[in-house]
Amino acid sequence: MSKSIDFEKPTATQLRALSKTVDMVSESVEIMDADGLLRFVNRSFQNVTGYTADEALGRSAVELLASEAQNTELFDAIWATLREGNPWHGEFEGRRRDGETYRQLVRIAPVLHDGKLAYAVALKTPIDELAMTQERLKTASEHLVATGSMVVVGQLAAAMGHEINNPAQVLRSCLEHLSERGEYISSGELGEVVTDALTALRRIETVAAELTPFSSTESEETHPIDINVSVRHALRLAHNEIRHRASIEEKLQEAPFVDGLEGRMIQLITGLLVFVARAMVEDAPGNALRVSTRAEDGETCVELACTLGAPTPYFEELAARIRIWEGDRVENPQTGITADFMQGSTKWIGLIFCQQIVVAHGGSIEVTTSDDQLSATIEIRLPASEQAEVAAVRVLVIDDEELILRSLGRMLRREYLVDVCSGGELALEMIVEGDYDVILCDIMMPGLSGVALYERLADVCPEARERVIFISAGTFTDKTQSFADGTSQPVLLKPVRRDDLRTAIESLLKRVRG
Repeated sequence: MSKSIDFEKPTATQLRALSKTVDMVSESVEIMDADGLLRFVNRSFQNVTGYTADEALGRSAVELLASEAQNTELFDAIWATLREGNPWHGEFEGRRRDGETYRQLVRIAPVLHDGKLAYAVALKTPIDELAMTQERLKTASEHLVATGSMVVVGQLAAAMGHEINNPAQVLRSCLEHLSERGEYISSGELGEVVTDALTALRRIETVAAELTPFSSTESEETHPIDINVSVRHALRLAHNEIRHRASIEEKLQEAPFVDGLEGRMIQLITGLLVFVARAMVEDAPGNALRVSTRAEDGETCVELACTLGAPTPYFEELAARIRIWEGDRVENPQTGITADFMQGSTKWIGLIFCQQIVVAHGGSIEVTTSDDQLSATIEIRLPASEQAEVAAVRVLVIDDEELILRSLGRMLRREYLVDVCSGGELALEMIVEGDYDVILCDIMMPGLSGVALYERLADVCPEARERVIFISAGTFTDKTQSFADGTSQPVLLKPVRRDDLRTAIESLLKRVRG
């Protein structure tokens, strides 16, 4: 290190402490006098520029470090800003001792004496180092989201276990009955046992399919999604967690689509529902939850309004944590998650996970509570999709293979609003609730096959039958072969090209709308 600055005659010990402290920071630190001459540089400055302190001090910072690409107007503007007592920040092209150039993010603050500029303190970060820091923050954020996702799944495990254990009990008893009765079972009894077993198996498949969003990854492309579909899915997932603690009211209005990842959106709402359920005092009379959606000021709003039978501090604490975190994020977007926010039990990890999803989708989250702690509201606001009006056709893709679902989703999302579903039973619910223009369905699936799904639609949603396009790898049973030969609906064979798929969709739409 080299020379120090004579501000107000600090002690030698203070100067050494200051010098060592500044030497430890990763950014370049430069202190210039009112004429722009370097009076102090730290070790990072020397590492970045290649100049030693002895070579730099007393020289003009502009002449020493500025590349030929910089113009004098920029420097004049910077120094004019500093002389007015205002800081300056922006990007700057620096020049190393060997002549190589580099981009840097620069923040310069003035030090005034009697109202006049005495010194200027510059803090400089090379852009490549900044990018590495941002990448580390992104990696940490992704790890946090993954951890939060697992926390929510863990919180759901007991409730989902109940959903699986009941049909598993039916399946076990059916198999044990068949094993005991063997050849002595009558045809009528056999049919009843097999029907019960298949019904139980389909319920297990539906529960497994509903957990699919928790395998969602950030590598997926965002697309316009219907928030109401995500809310209904989340309510099904969290139903057992909530119903033992509170009554549930669903009030979903028509709202603009939002650009995002449907899996993440379901994770977000499920996580908040689980938190709400666990924050309520169990068995308190009057516990109620109203879940609503609406359009407001060009945004899509999701609101969880809680009436509490007994006061609980959790919502007020959550509101405080959200306000602190939001304030820190607005003031310094690169800070990441604060340590204060993470203190406490694992419930806060799941909520940080929810907060990160909201931020990633360009939205905001606000928590309000009543003074008596007997009511609370969690409101999520998300910007409306700019693509929704263009991509007005809604397509549901049904297939039992996740890889096929993802690939077909990528093929179609450039032009259509696409939802995917990996189970026939769940698909039936989505078709009834979703009003899809096109239903692209695998003809051969375990459990409820495409043929069986088509037949069930005759009872639950007959108008949807004409919107079905079947797709298959080409392996048919006698029944499905007979169905494929006789149906008036399109049947496409895998692998199908995007153009052929688009042509089939447009032809079906023309026929249905005509």
